Amino acid sequence: MKNYWVLTLLLAGEAAAATIHVNNVTGNDTRTGASEAEPVATLRRAVQLAQAGDTIVLASTGVPFLESLSITSGHGGKPDAPLVVEGHGAVLTGLRDVPPDAWQRLANGTFFQPLRRFGANNPYLMGCKGRIPSSSGGLSTLAPGQHYWATNGVYFLPEPGRTPSDYALKGLLLGEGVAIRDASYITVRNLTCEYFSNDGFNVHGESRGLLFENIVSRHNGDDGFSIHEDVGAIVRHAHLYDNDYGIQDINASQSIYNGVLVESNRLAGVHLIGGLRSLVDARVRNNNGPQVWICSGSAKHLGFTENNPLARGVCFIKNCVIQGGDYGLRVSRGGSAVISQSVISGCATGLLADAGSCIHMLRTVINGCGDTELAVHNPAEAALSGNLYYPGRFRWGTAAFGPDAWTGYQKASGQDADSSIAPPQFNDQGLLRQTVSAPRSHTLPSPGLVAPLP
Repeated sequence: MKNYWVLTLLLAGEAAAATIHVNNVTGNDTRTGASEAEPVATLRRAVQLAQAGDTIVLASTGVPFLESLSITSGHGGKPDAPLVVEGHGAVLTGLRDVPPDAWQRLANGTFFQPLRRFGANNPYLMGCKGRIPSSSGGLSTLAPGQHYWATNGVYFLPEPGRTPSDYALKGLLLGEGVAIRDASYITVRNLTCEYFSNDGFNVHGESRGLLFENIVSRHNGDDGFSIHEDVGAIVRHAHLYDNDYGIQDINASQSIYNGVLVESNRLAGVHLIGGLRSLVDARVRNNNGPQVWICSGSAKHLGFTENNPLARGVCFIKNCVIQGGDYGLRVSRGGSAVISQSVISGCATGLLADAGSCIHMLRTVINGCGDTELAVHNPAEAALSGNLYYPGRFRWGTAAFGPDAWTGYQKASGQDADSSIAPPQFNDQGLLRQTVSAPRSHTLPSPGLVAPLP
């Protein structure tokens, strides 16, 4: 009888899980959202109604949601009952019309609106032909057709003979797309966030058990995907592009990124500061600055000591393609990286290990870089084996070695005894076809990708 009542309670708990429907065209927040025919109108109302184990379902109406999805403490899930947000391909946007009648004309022909900028927010203006250029030197160098967003508001200098109303101006007037703070066991999937002045996806505080699947984050003012403080998260299949940073992950977070595509971001691709991360089956390409940049950080404000390995920053990279930019992989002082069976190509410098960093690289290809395939500054900890370089230019400490000084590099570094210089040849799946001069060993697999990227 006792077991019968336990089973009855468990089944009752499972039955209590609800589905809350949200439709930004036909919804009404006076409803409960219990069916597609009776949806609520806003994400805010859906989160208020949701309990652990519930599913919030967004209708893909073709009309972007003009709001953020904000989940804070007390509104998450539980280990056995996560809160699920099913996006169904819906889009959240922070883009809003800039009121044309609210511009104040200044004496020098510049126009001003008191749309304030806060903290890490980095808003910009959009016109009918796309993004309005920003003044790189601030207000003092503002040129016709440019804008500058100061902390007190936005300044815009139209081209001669034009006024702001000629541009159909819009601005990034909302901070984050998905914002989670101090809430755990949440799954967010099939959702796009775009044109937010801060981050498309932003996670803060102490959160565990977060899962993001099939997400897109683009055209945001700061990060495509951002984590701060002490967060445990998995990101699986994400496309992050045209942000300042594709991924920026800070402090003592524990993050896993699988199958992500990070490309064409304005400052860097993947920027990791402190924490414990994994980047696997990923493609990071054509971002400005470093493609993958690993740094030490501090989590002292979270109670971690300064010499805590989690605060210093560790990243495991496997089966990744990293292409373009200033540096393919940069490991700064205090940061640690293990990279295995990956390909770095087409960068100015393939791999840069700064003094005081730690880099372990095995069975990886670095080829076709503009300046140097490998640069390791002393005193950096390095363990390199089974790699393939081409054409083979190295900097070890203050010494430089060209392709004709391969044995000199090996002797000076004490590394890469079982590695070689040879032009890599890839098959149609991107896997390396071993060349005649590359090392063959029954104990070591060939360098390069372990499997085709998705």
